[in-house]
Amino acid sequence: MLFIIYIDIRTNILYTKNVISSKRGKVMYEKIKPMLSTSELIEKLKTKNIKFELMSEDEAILYLNRYNYYFKIMSYRKNFDSRVNDNVEETFPNLDFFMLKDLSIIDMKIRRTMMIFCLDIEHFFKVYLLNKVYEHFGDGYTIVKEYFDFLKQENQGKQYDNFISELNNRENSVYSQELAIKYKGDYPIWVIIELTSFGKFVKLFKFIADKIDDSEMNKYAYLLKNVRELRNACAHNNCIINDFRRKDSYKYLDKGLKNFLYKNGFKKTTISTKMSNPRVQQICTLLYLNHITSLSESMSKYNKSELRRLKRRVLENIDIYSKNNLVYSNLMFLTDFIDIMINMD
Repeated sequence: MLFIIYIDIRTNILYTKNVISSKRGKVMYEKIKPMLSTSELIEKLKTKNIKFELMSEDEAILYLNRYNYYFKIMSYRKNFDSRVNDNVEETFPNLDFFMLKDLSIIDMKIRRTMMIFCLDIEHFFKVYLLNKVYEHFGDGYTIVKEYFDFLKQENQGKQYDNFISELNNRENSVYSQELAIKYKGDYPIWVIIELTSFGKFVKLFKFIADKIDDSEMNKYAYLLKNVRELRNACAHNNCIINDFRRKDSYKYLDKGLKNFLYKNGFKKTTISTKMSNPRVQQICTLLYLNHITSLSESMSKYNKSELRRLKRRVLENIDIYSKNNLVYSNLMFLTDFIDIMINMD
C-alpha cells in the first residue's frame, strides 16, 4: 500500500490518501479525513447550512464533548433533504442541530426498549424449542447430531466449521466456559441454545421446524429471522432510525403482520409505504411477535409500561419535524403502532 500526501488548496488542510490496488489492476484512492476539534466540527456543520436556532453553538459543543460524537449524530442527516452547492458541498436547508440530537436520543430509547423485547422473545422461543424437541424426539442429543450432519453438507462444511468454532470460542468466556468444556463433542439441545448466537439459534429453529413440518413453528422462524438484524443492531448500539429513506423491504413483510395492520385501521398505502423501510418493518415485526407470543402477565405489563415511556419521548418534540414529512410521518406511524400494542389485551 502506498501513501500520497497533498494539500487541499481551498482549505489549506493536509490530507493523506491510501493508494489501494484492486484485483482488476485499477488504482483506487481512499481518503483519510483529518480529525477535527469539536469547535472545528461546529464550523463544518455551519458550512453545511445546519442551523443552531433550537440550541446554541455552545450547547452543541457541550453535547458533542460529553454525550455524543460527530460521526454518529451526523448519520441522522440522511433523513433530511439536502442540496449540493457549487463547491460540491452538501447542505441542509431545513436542518437544525437540535433535530440531530433529538433523533439520536429517540434512537437510544428505541434501542433500549427493543432490546428488552428481544431478550424476552429470545427466552420465550428457547423454551418453545425445547418443548418441541421433547415432543417430537424424546431426547436432546439426536436432533443436534442431525443438525450437525446437515451443516456438514452445506457450503462444503463451512457452516459446520463456523458453528463449531463459535462453540469452541465459548470456552474462553467467563459466562459459558463451564458449559462449553463439560459438553464439548456431545452437546444436548439445551446446552446448544445457551452457547450459540441468536442468528445461529434462528437457523437451528428453522431446521427443526422443517424437520417436524410444523407450520406454526415455520411462521415463527420467519418472524425471528426478520428481527435478527434489529436485535444485533440494538446489542451493538448501532443507529436504528437514521435512514427512513430506504424503501426495498415490503416484499419481506409477514402476511400475519400485514393483516394485523389492516385490521387495526392502517390504510393499504400507509402499510406499503412504511413497511417498505426495513428499520420500521423490523421494529413493528418485533412488537407484533411479542404480541402473538404467550409472555407472562407481569412481563407483558412491564413491556407496555416501557412502550408508554418510549411513545412519550418520541412525541416530545414531534412538532419540530412538521416541515419534514419523512421523519414526521414515520415517527407518527411508529407511535400509532406502539399505541395499538399498549392497548392490546
